Amino acid sequence: MRNLYFIILISIFIFPFIDSHALESILDNSEKNNADKQRIISAKDAEKILDTLREARELESELQRRYVKLNELGYSEMSPKAIYGIDNRKNYLEVSENVQLAADSTLALIDKKKFSLVQNGDYYNLPSINNINNSGRGLCNDQQAANNKRPEERFYAEANPAFCSSFKVASNIVATAGHCILNDKVCEDTYFVSGFKITTDNKNPEKKIPKDRIYRCVKIIDGEYGGDDKSDWRLVELDRNINDVPQVNFRRKSDIGLKIAQDLTVIGYPMGLPVKIADGAEVAALSDSFFLANLDTYHSSSGSPVFNSDELIKGNLFVEGILVRGEKDFEDLSECFVSKRCPDDAISTKQCKGEAVTYAFKIERAMPKN
Repeated sequence: MRNLYFIILISIFIFPFIDSHALESILDNSEKNNADKQRIISAKDAEKILDTLREARELESELQRRYVKLNELGYSEMSPKAIYGIDNRKNYLEVSENVQLAADSTLALIDKKKFSLVQNGDYYNLPSINNINNSGRGLCNDQQAANNKRPEERFYAEANPAFCSSFKVASNIVATAGHCILNDKVCEDTYFVSGFKITTDNKNPEKKIPKDRIYRCVKIIDGEYGGDDKSDWRLVELDRNINDVPQVNFRRKSDIGLKIAQDLTVIGYPMGLPVKIADGAEVAALSDSFFLANLDTYHSSSGSPVFNSDELIKGNLFVEGILVRGEKDFEDLSECFVSKRCPDDAISTKQCKGEAVTYAFKIERAMPKN
């Protein structure tokens, strides 16, 4: 650790004379020299955040590296560094092509009862309402938020029909959280929808969904939920090949392990909204079957792929895990809902517990052999 601090001091004093690539190289070498100091905590202690995260947040020289990465990802401004709880989500059109490709790899899980047939069965519609927890009430609009002295909710006008998220791992197979598809009955009642996103040409993606973007769940292949190690994942077979969706890669058990403070990007359907992308997160703690991160996620984000941001910059859709559970999402203000926000040090000070992500390698045993 002393060597790492030495590197930091050097970078502060000679920072103006080092270009971003050279600085990144120095930091990378420092991380390699300290790789053997990564701490793996037990599942029992997973809620206790390692001191390493706090140290990582204090490394001011990391700001330059992060600025370069965020620009490459297509974000016009630097997102707050590892601030958990501030809404960091973006719509499809606000990110780069590489990140859009990652978003295209996801599918929304929607109850088939919500679909209504239009135009001789060529298209389907979904409800155009914002409805949280089937309460008949949605996110606070600008006036409601102002009346309650709360920050505005950016997506209050968007429809939110989805109940979970998923992503393509094989020609007709998707991965999601185990609790999203609990049994065969839930499978039978669920449609998987690709391309559920707001674009220039489609401001209301819940309307006129072509039938070729709607897939039926036909079989649960494998999965876990509710075990002692808190694993939560499911592989599901759909009724046909998902030809309009790119396929992700994911970390295998034989790969070099995930590290504390690894940059992460989560993509899915938070609150059931059209696809959202949230960067600016980090690995906070590691256990045997899942890790914790300060991801900006909500209910219906369950099943979302959590991407390695470094690989995403390169165009590699490399998934580290599946978002499965986390902090309470909303505050109920009677007339509407507002997002719960946590302070910067919320995880380490136990004000918020963080978001749990099942390791992607858990699905490896159930993947097709060919």
